[in-house]
Amino acid sequence: MLTRSDGLALIKVLIAAAWADSKLSQAEINYTKQLARKFQLSDTDWTELEPYLEDPPGQKDINGLFQDLLSRIATPAVRDEVLHHLQQVLAADSGMTAEEHDFLDEYTTILKEASTVDLLLGRVRGLFRR
Repeated sequence: MLTRSDGLALIKVLIAAAWADSKLSQAEINYTKQLARKFQLSDTDWTELEPYLEDPPGQKDINGLFQDLLSRIATPAVRDEVLHHLQQVLAADSGMTAEEHDFLDEYTTILKEASTVDLLLGRVRGLFRR
């Protein structure tokens, strides 16, 4: 299960994924708002998300956001939850563009190739980083 801070990291990745087709739809924004409520994000947390909502992040930023999220994943169940949310946000606007599909494929492969040991080590590294 993802914590509030993990949820914030997840939503950042989901917003980056939603920008994969160079536009952020209202349905994709609504999905992120729904998750923000689920994870009980504060106004300060939401303020941290605003730059990602205004402009698409660059590839370097996306990689950093994804690495941060990956360091928080400790179990295959959480990995599956992340994949579920990625699929949902990309399908939120009633269709998935080729760019969004490519984004999903790329990051699904990375998530699925991470073994349980890799996930646990990433989690430990993440704890020390904080």
